[in-house]
Amino acid sequence: MATSLGRLVRTVALAFAVLFTAASAAQYWFLNHQLQEETREDLLDSAKEVTDAADYKGSWELSGYRRTSDVSGSYIFQSASGTLIDTVDFVPGLVPSVSIPFPYQADQPFTAKSDVGESWLLDVHPVTDGLVVLGSREGDLPSDAEARLRATAKQFGTTLKEALATKERGIDEMIEFAVLDSNWNLLSSRSELPLKAHAPVMPTGPAFQPVREINEKKFAVLDDPILDTVGRPVGLVTVFEDVTSQHSVLSQVARFNIAVSSVVWLVAISLLSLYVRRIYGSQLSCAQIVGVDESDRVEFKASLRWDYGQKAATKNIEFQVIKAVAAFMNSASGGSVVIGLSDQKHVVGLELDYATLKRKDRDGFQQILQAILVDAFGERRAASRVKVSFCSIEGKDLCLLNVLPAREPVLVEEAGGKMTMYVRIGNTSRALNMREAFAYASERWSGLSLRWPWRKPSFGVG
Repeated sequence: MATSLGRLVRTVALAFAVLFTAASAAQYWFLNHQLQEETREDLLDSAKEVTDAADYKGSWELSGYRRTSDVSGSYIFQSASGTLIDTVDFVPGLVPSVSIPFPYQADQPFTAKSDVGESWLLDVHPVTDGLVVLGSREGDLPSDAEARLRATAKQFGTTLKEALATKERGIDEMIEFAVLDSNWNLLSSRSELPLKAHAPVMPTGPAFQPVREINEKKFAVLDDPILDTVGRPVGLVTVFEDVTSQHSVLSQVARFNIAVSSVVWLVAISLLSLYVRRIYGSQLSCAQIVGVDESDRVEFKASLRWDYGQKAATKNIEFQVIKAVAAFMNSASGGSVVIGLSDQKHVVGLELDYATLKRKDRDGFQQILQAILVDAFGERRAASRVKVSFCSIEGKDLCLLNVLPAREPVLVEEAGGKMTMYVRIGNTSRALNMREAFAYASERWSGLSLRWPWRKPSFGVG
């Protein structure tokens, strides 16, 4: 019963490890899929709000868009030519390098009209290692607009560091601004300013981009084209969302599942290792022969064929080896049969067995031994359950049979055709009657098989 329970525990541990790992992977995939779908829906909704607010109908009429206050999300809105129309919740790195598409003089406010039809009052304020661009759309500008523009420019200081450190809440509300470094990279912006970027690559429809990592944060990005009445792209909305926290949660889930799966697999592998060590650790080596005695795992046989009493080769001697091998197959942990060693551990060798063979050497001995095993147990069991090797002790050959436990009960045919089950009890191989055989088989093979868990015990011969 203990053996069956041990097999059951090992099988359950292995099955649990496989199922838990599969469940953990499925959980991670499901969470990742759900988060991606939610993020995509949010981005698509935001992009549609911007597109609807732009309301492009043959030409840019942005006054309605500028008055719209219900557009949500973080996005970059630009024309097909690359002119920036709006940046909301600006993130450095999401906008490529830009330029000022108008001639200008430093700290000299000037008027200009963008290629999307908006007129601006602009000022370019140089700082060390960069520029600050300021402006207000023309329309209802106050009479002191230029003076307010110059005053605001001074708030940004004289260096790029000072410009970036300027607090947005202290900037005149009527003024848009953008801070650029010396390479024309947009670093900071509260901007509807008509700066010019490279003309964007227009997708044919909403296109999700790979997650971008910027300043140790991760952003999901969607590009959605704005089309004219005939389906030509005239603008692009790039919507983005900070998904750092979602990825952090996924990473924590993955780390937790990996840690728990590792523990589960460690337990399963440990149990399997114990099983393997128990089975294969019971196999005897040539070096160990002189140090062991007969036991429930070791049997000594003086010969394979030679009967020392009758001074001749007999089938009865062969059957004694078959009986020992069968008993070890029926045991839970197998065992070893040493041929050429008497019960008193005297090394008698295989010479008298060799003398009965046509080929009087190890090869001839192994051939006849294999024939005996195949005839008694069948080719499958003889090949998979019995490992044959030879040793030399005191100048004499010994044959070592290491026997693995069988996966089903093993019966051997005795004289007269009687089928008998042999089991190992102590240091002897004992025959069981029918009642004992069924009881032993029920206990020995009642557990789940590691190889074929739902397989029922079946008596097999040969």
